[in-house]
Amino acid sequence: ALGAELYREAPVHGEAHAVHHAGEALFQGMPNPLPFARYHSLALRRLPPRGAPSGLDGGEGAHGHRGWETGVWRAVPPGEYPVPVGDGALGPVSQGGLRRVLLKGEPFSEPLPEGFLYHGLSVFTTLRVERGEALWLEEHLYRLRRHAAALGLPYPGDGVFLRDLEALKKEFSHLPCLRLRFTAGEGVWLSEARPYTPPPLAAYEEGVKVALTPYRVHPDLARFKTGNYLPYRLALKEAEGQGAFEGLLQDSEGYVVDGSRTSPLLYRDGALLLLEGGLEGITREKVAQAARELGLRVERVRLYPWELPLAAPPPLPPTRPCAAGEGRRKG
Repeated sequence: ALGAELYREAPVHGEAHAVHHAGEALFQGMPNPLPFARYHSLALRRLPPRGAPSGLDGGEGAHGHRGWETGVWRAVPPGEYPVPVGDGALGPVSQGGLRRVLLKGEPFSEPLPEGFLYHGLSVFTTLRVERGEALWLEEHLYRLRRHAAALGLPYPGDGVFLRDLEALKKEFSHLPCLRLRFTAGEGVWLSEARPYTPPPLAAYEEGVKVALTPYRVHPDLARFKTGNYLPYRLALKEAEGQGAFEGLLQDSEGYVVDGSRTSPLLYRDGALLLLEGGLEGITREKVAQAARELGLRVERVRLYPWELPLAAPPPLPPTRPCAAGEGRRKG
């Protein structure tokens, strides 16, 4: 077969894999790597030099670089051979042909999966890096793994985020503190960092304004840190519109369960109270652990807004006085 060896590959029917290519022929102008669906059971290996493939499924490019996933050749430049490689097909993953994305009017070279880009189908974790040390890194990666598994999302492994962490720390080595975010979606992960400045000292000494918002957490996904973060963003916008630093969210039963930008803790009557029903917060648990070590009582509670107090209690149902003799049998 084209001077190469034809062999039986493990059957693949409709699986999405990344195709790395040389940007030539049918791949000209296409993003690299490019997500394609594979349908085949035969493949080629030991292609002669004159037919250096232009598409390698799971590899680092043309010219025989070692593949990170399967290393199966999927396409060759036109003119080199008169027939296609293998007995299968190579097609774009997205329906209706290859999807093109423009970001601020310019081509986005790495189109993200639709569920990731538009529907919040992802999980993420946010942590701080102080003087080169990522705070509670192991706990953050553990939560990211568990939340990905709970939502059926593939997890790329801790290693990819650890490598990204080192690269980002090197890029921002001149800064004392960073805000870092790791995100995992369907076949994609993102790592980003930006400078972090803590709130001013006055916020700790004098406190901040908190507002109760009308927004509620998702009834099924409240404990997971997902990309579907719209209620939290709307709650923050509502709070800022009232001149507040933090906006509180409720659950479907009306309990206050979470904050738009923090994991609220309450100190009352010598006890530290943890609001139940919201996001599984790592920093909040670390604070609670430190409080126990100091001898403070820590309780998990479910509170209505008027128990904080942040709102007036609902009015009692209307009543009417009983008339004399009411309820007695007449006659």
